[in-house]
Amino acid sequence: MKIASPVPQGRVGKRFPARPHPEQFLAEFNGIVSQAVLGNADNFYGERGLRIHGVEVRSIACKDPNTQQILLEIIQETTNRLNGLLKQEGENEVKLKQMQEEIQAEALKGELLELRRQHAHAEALIAGEAEAIKVKAFFEGLGDNLSPADKLAIFNTLRKQDALEVHIAQPLLRKYLGQHPLPTRRYR
Repeated sequence: MKIASPVPQGRVGKRFPARPHPEQFLAEFNGIVSQAVLGNADNFYGERGLRIHGVEVRSIACKDPNTQQILLEIIQETTNRLNGLLKQEGENEVKLKQMQEEIQAEALKGELLELRRQHAHAEALIAGEAEAIKVKAFFEGLGDNLSPADKLAIFNTLRKQDALEVHIAQPLLRKYLGQHPLPTRRYR
């Protein structure tokens, strides 16, 4: 069903503004047509035995072919813009998912680093306790004839001697071996 009710020039119709914006007109078009047909008080259709339940505009055609072409271009551009927005939204969702995965990976790395730190701390405690047991055994092995200050002096002297041996041995070892590692070739 086509309804043609042109608004006379120079006069503003009751239902239409003088020059509605095309988007506003298209958005309100179904409501305007429904109100015009269903809200009509003249009972035109009822006198003819018809009862109208709903009205819907299925297509719009312009009288002027140039206007129709412009309208088609506007619709095409709007469709392209909406498709572009949907594509961008999809790309954004992919990027968001990647960021969430990176965040989870970094959180796991943080947990791993914390576990490593805890293990290193536990190993240091164990090594320290083992060293303390050695020092205690050394002090006890010196007997009760020496004072604690003498025992500590002997212990420090031995520690310095160990440190000097390591300090002197490394450069000699490097000088002897040179800068290159030993060959690992096997002979038959």
